[in-house]
Amino acid sequence: MKIECPQCGFHRDVNEDTFAGKETVIATCPQCHFRFRVSAKNGTIGPAPATPKKPAAPPQPQEEEEDIRLVAKRAYEREAERFAPGRSSKPIKNDGGISIAALVNPWEFAPGEAGWFSAFYQTVVRVMFSARLFFSMLPKDAPKQRAFVFYLIVAVIQCVMERVWSYVFYNYFSDKFMDDPQTAELLKLLEPDSNLLLDAVLRCGILVFQLYFFSLIMWLVYRLVAPAKSDFSLVFRIMAYSAAPSLLCVVPAIGSMAGLFWGLGCLAVGCKTAMELSWPKTLAGFAPLVLFFAPLLSGVSALLGQ
Repeated sequence: MKIECPQCGFHRDVNEDTFAGKETVIATCPQCHFRFRVSAKNGTIGPAPATPKKPAAPPQPQEEEEDIRLVAKRAYEREAERFAPGRSSKPIKNDGGISIAALVNPWEFAPGEAGWFSAFYQTVVRVMFSARLFFSMLPKDAPKQRAFVFYLIVAVIQCVMERVWSYVFYNYFSDKFMDDPQTAELLKLLEPDSNLLLDAVLRCGILVFQLYFFSLIMWLVYRLVAPAKSDFSLVFRIMAYSAAPSLLCVVPAIGSMAGLFWGLGCLAVGCKTAMELSWPKTLAGFAPLVLFFAPLLSGVSALLGQ
């Protein structure tokens, strides 16, 4: 028999055996893909009824990506619970078995799984190269002891390296420029003290005094410009961790100066981020530092000009 598509007119001969035992069949036009009903007695009898569509599967809930700082902040709060009185000292771990302390300030939870040296090194790297993220996760109510020990380690390393470079420069230049009176006078400043221990203790004592003194001064300034957000413990810990770039003193000549300016940059980012201040209010806290270091920088410039 001959059947014809009611939509495009395409026709074809079909064997009647196709209808064996069936009153109607549904055909699909190979040209326009229109579906229609065909009867063995009457031929094409009209379009095929629409196939009911299956209900769409409900969309699967997708896990929202969260800001790493929010994740780390919650992780820090969970980890800090084990330091509360009456809490278990067993470290809290995530699903992968890795300590959650790795997401936050590793020094606050040293020695942890990696040890003291690794925690110290990772903290230094985070302060220097990811200051904004590091200080955004710095808790506002943590004790000052860990930050003070971190600063003290940096101060000791700084004192030792200053002693080493002073000894190296003195021995290098003393044999070549002692005939020049001005150079000889300058070399006296580099002459190593005979009592290394006393010199290291005095130098570390000065650095610790600077930490407390400048923290107090900056805290007083922030008490004026942002009283609701100023906290001495927070300012103290920001300044202590911002000393990490001072380890650039291992580089001779320019290392100490580079570490000073790098540390001031970390301190500015830390104060702005941790206390959630605007840049004008953040820089207002640096006014005492500028007034303190201005005469020192002027003296260095004058010395270099001579």
